Amino acid sequence: MTVSTNGSVKSTGIASLACVVCRKQHLKCDAGKPSCSRCKESEQVCYYEPSRRGGRRKKHRSPAEELQQRSRQPGMQASQGDQQSSYVDCVTVNPISLPITPTSSSQELPSSGISQNTATSNDLVGGVTRHTRQSPRDENVQTPRRISDDQTPAQQPQPQNDNVMSYLTHLDPNIIAQTFGSNSLGSLNTPVQPCSDGDRLLRLYYENFHNAHPFLVPSSVFTSRNYPPYLRRMVEFAGSHYASSGPDAQLRAEVATDMMSAIETSTYMVQSLLIYSILLFFSRDLDTANRTFGQCTQMAMDLGMHREDFASSRQLDNPIEAESLRRTWWEIYVTDISMAIPPKTMILRCSSTPPKVLLPCEEAFYNGRLDIPPSHHVLEFKRRVLSTGDVAFSSFSYRIEAATILGRVLLLNQLKNTSHDHTQSIENALLSWSNHLPSGKLEIVDSYGNIDEMMFQAHMIIALASMLLHLPRSNLYPLLADIKDPFLPFGQNHPLSSSTSLIQGIKATDASRRISDCISLCPNVPKHTPFVIPALALCGFIQIATSQGHPDECFEHHYNRVTLVLGCLKSARRMWRMAEAEYDRLRCCASELIADAMDRMNALPLSQTIPNSSSSMPTTSDQGGDLTLVSPARGNADSGLPSKKLRFAALSYVWGSAADRVNINIDGVEVPVSKGLARALKEVRGYWQYEFPDRDQSKFRIWVDAVCINQADAAERTEQVKLMRDIYSSADLVLGWLGSEESDNILTAVTTIMVLSKAFRAAKWEVDKLMDLEWLRTCGLTKEPECDKFWASLDDLALLPYWRRVWILQENVLASTLFYIAPRVCIEYSSLMNVCRMFEILSLKLTEKQATKPNFIPSHIWMKFCPPKGTGFIQLRNIFRFDIAKTMYKERLTESQQKQQGMAVQLSAFGGTLEATDPKDHIYGLLGLSSLPLSPDYTKSVRDVYVDYCKIVLDIIGNSDKRELQFLRDAGSGVFQDPLGLPSWAPQFPSRATDNPTLIFDGEFNFARLAPDIPRPTISDAKLHLSGVKLQTLMKVGGNPEIQNLQKGGSLADWIQDYISRIPFYPTKIPSIWALFLVVARMQKLALDTPSMLLLLNFTKRLDLLIPESDRPRGATKYFQTPEADGLSVMVVQDGGNNPEMMGYISPLVGGPDELKARMFDVDAQQVFMMKRNYHTRLFETDAGYLGMGPQKCKVGDVICIVDGYEDLVLLRKRGDDYEYVGPCMTYGITDMYIKRKVEDREVAVETFHLL
Repeated sequence: MTVSTNGSVKSTGIASLACVVCRKQHLKCDAGKPSCSRCKESEQVCYYEPSRRGGRRKKHRSPAEELQQRSRQPGMQASQGDQQSSYVDCVTVNPISLPITPTSSSQELPSSGISQNTATSNDLVGGVTRHTRQSPRDENVQTPRRISDDQTPAQQPQPQNDNVMSYLTHLDPNIIAQTFGSNSLGSLNTPVQPCSDGDRLLRLYYENFHNAHPFLVPSSVFTSRNYPPYLRRMVEFAGSHYASSGPDAQLRAEVATDMMSAIETSTYMVQSLLIYSILLFFSRDLDTANRTFGQCTQMAMDLGMHREDFASSRQLDNPIEAESLRRTWWEIYVTDISMAIPPKTMILRCSSTPPKVLLPCEEAFYNGRLDIPPSHHVLEFKRRVLSTGDVAFSSFSYRIEAATILGRVLLLNQLKNTSHDHTQSIENALLSWSNHLPSGKLEIVDSYGNIDEMMFQAHMIIALASMLLHLPRSNLYPLLADIKDPFLPFGQNHPLSSSTSLIQGIKATDASRRISDCISLCPNVPKHTPFVIPALALCGFIQIATSQGHPDECFEHHYNRVTLVLGCLKSARRMWRMAEAEYDRLRCCASELIADAMDRMNALPLSQTIPNSSSSMPTTSDQGGDLTLVSPARGNADSGLPSKKLRFAALSYVWGSAADRVNINIDGVEVPVSKGLARALKEVRGYWQYEFPDRDQSKFRIWVDAVCINQADAAERTEQVKLMRDIYSSADLVLGWLGSEESDNILTAVTTIMVLSKAFRAAKWEVDKLMDLEWLRTCGLTKEPECDKFWASLDDLALLPYWRRVWILQENVLASTLFYIAPRVCIEYSSLMNVCRMFEILSLKLTEKQATKPNFIPSHIWMKFCPPKGTGFIQLRNIFRFDIAKTMYKERLTESQQKQQGMAVQLSAFGGTLEATDPKDHIYGLLGLSSLPLSPDYTKSVRDVYVDYCKIVLDIIGNSDKRELQFLRDAGSGVFQDPLGLPSWAPQFPSRATDNPTLIFDGEFNFARLAPDIPRPTISDAKLHLSGVKLQTLMKVGGNPEIQNLQKGGSLADWIQDYISRIPFYPTKIPSIWALFLVVARMQKLALDTPSMLLLLNFTKRLDLLIPESDRPRGATKYFQTPEADGLSVMVVQDGGNNPEMMGYISPLVGGPDELKARMFDVDAQQVFMMKRNYHTRLFETDAGYLGMGPQKCKVGDVICIVDGYEDLVLLRKRGDDYEYVGPCMTYGITDMYIKRKVEDREVAVETFHLL
């Protein structure tokens, strides 16, 4: 009987046959042959199981009975053949799915009528050879792979009336040859058993074990390869673990003999040993498994399988074989790490070998549906984080990287003493692995429900690594210490604080949750690697331990996860003895620790097991219930951990004066706190209840650092500072307390922000729609005098002490949910920052385009939108820098390691712009953002802390091509006061935050380019050693260029007049008056914006008026260009700016001299501010007649130098054999070309300066 390929589809369009993949997902199947459309689309292996419907099964007969029956009824053969054919014609199997049919589709006979476990016999029953397990593995029989090529199709036997032969034409020729030996096909006319028991085990291997460890060739080509019999036996033995009868004892003895007597050194033996070691490991024979795996690894290395060119050189004509060899090595690598999880037997054999083997391809390519693409190098995979394009890497590659991270955890856990930095480094790697996953690898299940096994394993390995990292350091570990489980890591020797253990426990619990979430998506454990068993066991133990510290309302979550794990282990224990042992341990542990909680849960009615969905709105100050402070000092830090993460709020606030204190009662103890904190604690509960109305408000917890940390204990402070990042990033809610003193102004400011936000939303946050500022007229913020209080309130808000504290910056950046609160005030972080960001962008646009003030906007309000560049008139920038830091922090997490380190230094520099009570906190207060490898230690002196910080910065610079000693910007004995006794080259963060601005001249020098062979800067004995050259020496020092000093008779006016009278022309051949002009321009870093140019012009006029007519230079060119002035190219005139052409050029949009004079009011108002803000300098003259500006405390005799690692010229002061760093300076006329010429002419020599 012949059936068409689409015969399974009825006329109604409904398929009467469905493939196994669609049936498992309960989806409709079109029964397409050889693959249905759904499997084609999702690139799944499509196959159809034989039907189990039909009549009564015939009574099973022995071979002798079968022979006797056939001799009695010779005429029955034809009818039996017809019946058999009618069955097989209705079942078609995809060739990819079964290893026994690599060349064509096949049909399978029912096995009920033929014995599969008969004894060995050489007798023919009806001309059919009865196969046992030995026959397909007979090493003395040569099995031809195809029918002889000498026969033509006409010569090949083609029985005309034999339905059995029509079936046989669909079988693999190899199997046919094995089945019939030397008998002629033409003599066979009786039914046969097409699929031996060995083929069934082979299929079980590929459906299960190979799915989890895909390193052998695909099933479609396995039988066509002439592999050694011992490898075939090993594959069948592995497949027998998935049979309903369990592992085959006869095969176990055979493979044991094969492996014990193995003398062959080949890749096939390596593959056999690899499979065998995994099977032994999960049979709980750990010693034999380790010995076998050691033999496997050594043989692989002896063959050179760890070399990059091994696979390609051995299999130049066969890409599948080459891919199989690459996969074999990487499977050894992953297995090496996975088998090292038990700490007592931990050995890593592949760790000494650099990873050079090319990475595996995707499974779809390997299974033969697509051509295998060129392989990627490991370095390419690691560099993917730097790539701007979308380079596709296989799921196997991500599994390899996950295993590498797991290996790092295992090695760390073996160390007796580990630091927080070690743990944090690996935790960063765990987070980075997840963050850098492409969108296609984030999920392990596609839209059709198909599992990406390699990504499933990768996610499980990462979660397992996280459990192994955090569990031994957590508060959960003591609860599991009595459990003698081989996979539990060793406990850590060094004690950790309660808070540290608490955080580690939270992270371990979260990792165990991820394990249970993954397995719940695909709980069919036989389809997964047996290495999932350790992960499941640890997941169950952690969930049980976590439930001990949680309230009863959380118990059901833990209980359900534990029962899920127990169910998975129970289903796996029929295959793996390891699973049975872990199941018994976990069940016993659960019965001991959670039995009482189960009884309490069972006693509850169903209605009480459903979470309360009430969302009533609370008030802010009159909340009932107890307020719990999360504090290790009170021993209650472990008292109420949630199922997913610690449910608590964190308070971000300014501590306030120590003299302004009140007492609050905590656990019956009177604790002195600031008045501001006492008021904040009365307000916070209402915001928590508003944000989380479904939570039990009587168990509200909050972290307050002033109370939760013993501030008098330096050791505890040191440990707690290390946890600040974890605490504020883990908090459900961070509340920024702005204070209560300015509550009315804060409320007005928030109202203003809401009005601005509404206007910005109406313009869809598009700057171009806001440029005309017409929206200001309609929103009511420009009508005087009412508008003044609105704009003044913004300034008051931005000038609050809250925005000037180091710790508060870190707390804001780390918070996932942040509200700013005050009495009667609450504003979200995003709402405030969006307005600040829009202000900043709008201001930059208006300044860039030199916009003209609209008539309806008062001048003082206009200044807030279009201030002089470089000024701080927009006070909201104090707030906006928080958002800048947050953006930089997020970007740093996605950058390359080298760029991350550079951004870490930049983030740490924020500490110099903000205030801190303890000078050490300028550095320690931002470690949670920068992640610099610096461990807080409050027992150290301030000097040692700052020297250690600079050493780390130097280490980072040493790993980059660009040398930037950024800390020199905030250093210098001539710039800052030094009440702390710091080295002259160390950053004076405390002084900078409260007193003086940083001097930056943007010289953009690069000494390393001028002298490339110099050594890099170093620090030793609190001295900074760096290379450089001496250029000139200060001969005369003038006063500060303030307005009073520039008046006639002022000290600076006399100094300038003396200089110009002595040196009418500068060494660069320009009038000295314009050299002064350019010195000030460079110092100010002025750009081409109108207000700044007007201010500079006014300063130049003041200088010009000081020069007597008789002393003015004669014969100079009237016009000349000055491109050196910090990118400023201004056509100036010799007479100092009285020429209208110069005014028009400097301010082309103003219109001329008359309008310039009309705007001088704004200029004078700005000038006073800028002079006081930026002129913390003094003019000086060098011994070569050059002019420059240096720090306030520069002196005659200071040496102008260029040094390695800093972009500006610097002043050094001789102190014995060493030097003191005075600060940066600028000297007009000293350029790169000037220095290069001096070095080449050997007028100066490179030397090493030792800075004190």
